[in-house]
Amino acid sequence: MDPGTAQRRLLACAECKRLKLRCDKKVPCGSCTRRRCESVCPDGTLNKGRGQGNRLLLAESRQLHDKIEAMQKRMAALKQAISELQGPSTDADPEQQHSDKDSTPSGSEDVALASLMGTLTLGEQPQFFGRNAASDYLVFMKGVHDTSISKVSSVSRLSADIMSRCPLWPGTRQRQFLSMLSALPPKNLVYTAVDVYYDNIEWMFGSLMSREELQRDILDVLYADTMPDIDRIHMHDFAIIFNILAAVCMTDPNTEPSPERSRQYCALACVALSTDPVLEHPSLQAIHAIHLLTWLMHVADDQNTVTIGYNLQGLNTQLCKSLGLHKDDAGWALDDKERQRRRSLVWDVALYNCHVAESLGRPPNFALSQFDARLPADTTAYLDDDHHWQQSYTGWSRSFTSACLMRVLEQAHGAAEVSHATVMRLDRMVREHPVSPALRISKPGTVNPDVPMKTAMQQATVMVLAQKLLLFLHRSFFARALSENPEDPLQSNFHGSVLAAFRAAFYITTTVRTLHQQTPFCVRFPFLWSAAFSSCVILGSIVIRSPRCSLAASAWVEFAKTMATFEQVAPNLRSVARVIPHLRRLHQKALSSRENAASESEDTKPSAEDLDAAELAFIYGVTRLSAGVKSKCSSGAIAIEHILSSERPPAGPTYLSYLVPQAFAKFDDPVPADDANSATPSGDSLCASSDSHHADSTWSGFMDDMGLSLFVSQ
Repeated sequence: MDPGTAQRRLLACAECKRLKLRCDKKVPCGSCTRRRCESVCPDGTLNKGRGQGNRLLLAESRQLHDKIEAMQKRMAALKQAISELQGPSTDADPEQQHSDKDSTPSGSEDVALASLMGTLTLGEQPQFFGRNAASDYLVFMKGVHDTSISKVSSVSRLSADIMSRCPLWPGTRQRQFLSMLSALPPKNLVYTAVDVYYDNIEWMFGSLMSREELQRDILDVLYADTMPDIDRIHMHDFAIIFNILAAVCMTDPNTEPSPERSRQYCALACVALSTDPVLEHPSLQAIHAIHLLTWLMHVADDQNTVTIGYNLQGLNTQLCKSLGLHKDDAGWALDDKERQRRRSLVWDVALYNCHVAESLGRPPNFALSQFDARLPADTTAYLDDDHHWQQSYTGWSRSFTSACLMRVLEQAHGAAEVSHATVMRLDRMVREHPVSPALRISKPGTVNPDVPMKTAMQQATVMVLAQKLLLFLHRSFFARALSENPEDPLQSNFHGSVLAAFRAAFYITTTVRTLHQQTPFCVRFPFLWSAAFSSCVILGSIVIRSPRCSLAASAWVEFAKTMATFEQVAPNLRSVARVIPHLRRLHQKALSSRENAASESEDTKPSAEDLDAAELAFIYGVTRLSAGVKSKCSSGAIAIEHILSSERPPAGPTYLSYLVPQAFAKFDDPVPADDANSATPSGDSLCASSDSHHADSTWSGFMDDMGLSLFVSQ
């Protein structure tokens, strides 16, 4: 080796030698200077890392973080010591004190978050509605119930008589099976009803199996030419069939709704569930049947049934837990079909449970910390004309429940107070949740006649579910903003919540108005109008409290348009008729506030309209304790409520005789005076004989009375 070469290698710096770079033998050398590591030249080397200029920083970052952490702990200790010496009043940071002072409302009408506890009613019918409850669930607290609106037709005596015998159902499983089989309608009627259900409403109510599976595994077995195989049919399968028939009675777009017939089918479903008690033997079929029953209560156009459905859904969630549906089933050796069924069912239950809990301002029955079920595959997704995959409504609703709805209910609507920063973070999470183009409303407020009714309903439901979640999320801080800055709430520290609440209310009312113009069928779904009412009171409160705000003009126009739609719907929807007087009063106060603001000069402060305690409750959710009122009439809304108070008839030789057709003849007696407005149909139309469910002539009049002439055999 040449001595000169060896001498040059010895003079090269250690870093250039490690990287095999040419070194100019200066200190620091040119190579280390270009790489910004002069401090290690000539004897040191850098740690291995990515990037040339940041290697030294990476090596020393841990030491810097340790110093920062030590300094933060020292500062915290010093602050604690100062606060102990000077007293508790100097505990907070001066900037934080200034911020708290600016954000604290003043005056007797101001609304603080600490006071937004909701409404509690005492008396014969105690009720609690949280501060985030939908507005129409809070308005009933004021005054005496309007019996002319809340009174509904009495439950059919047939349903009450059958249900009163459920706990003492005797006989073998074969006799129970034959009794349920004799109560089924003819084959062509049931198959047609199943088609109507899957074509129009299955996307909302959910299903345990596909249409083909239901027909092949259940209906074809029940309507076989020979005696059905009892071992192939679960008794709870009858409950699913009866609930599907009940749903068709209420939601068939081609016929008028028949609540009385729907309640009769629900009663038969409850009988089927009682043959094999769900508390002792829970099953997927039973959970799905109860889920359908709670949905039917939700569309029953009666405020009390929603609360009953919430309580019943609580039982259903416990049944889900008893079957382990809330757990991740990836570790269990389940076939794909069973896994899909379990996942679909539990997420349908979770969606409904969260939806009703959000409306009532109550906690959901599933906790995220104990719920890790995986989402099912979206088997109804499809390729559009441009060969792009479009997510179905079912897939979107389940993913929205998992990613947004359950998280918002747990973080923002829990017992602990939520910060505005958390609200805005959750707002961003909801807005960024993806929506398939097929489920988006292209131009809100514009009727598109080319969109089919089912698609229009799905698009509107997606819009309402997402925007209602944002509305309830921001409503508390929206109330604070209007209390702090009534002249212009956009100048408040919570102006982001003001804009978000206004935007959500505007989208909801516009969507529901347009949907009603395009599809009057939507009047059969009260939850859409509940969200629209909550939005109306937000728009009206802006006009009442801040008539000169830049949002007031748009809020007034939209409020007036939606008010006109509510006036059209009120004669056909009892839940709207119940809240329309309160909406009219808000409309009048909003009009007076606008007139006062227009008549006064710009320099004077407009006089805000006074809001009583009830209005503050359903607008802002403020704390209110009501003594309750005595109801002059029972609601009689559904069979279960009526049956609990019905007198049990004397026991005969066998209760099975009450299911045979001859026993129904006693229901042909004249209707009592109290039930004159709701004539009960002839009982012998339900089943003509123990084996005559194939006789179409027996059912034709029955189906005509139900408004289901479509089902009559051609």
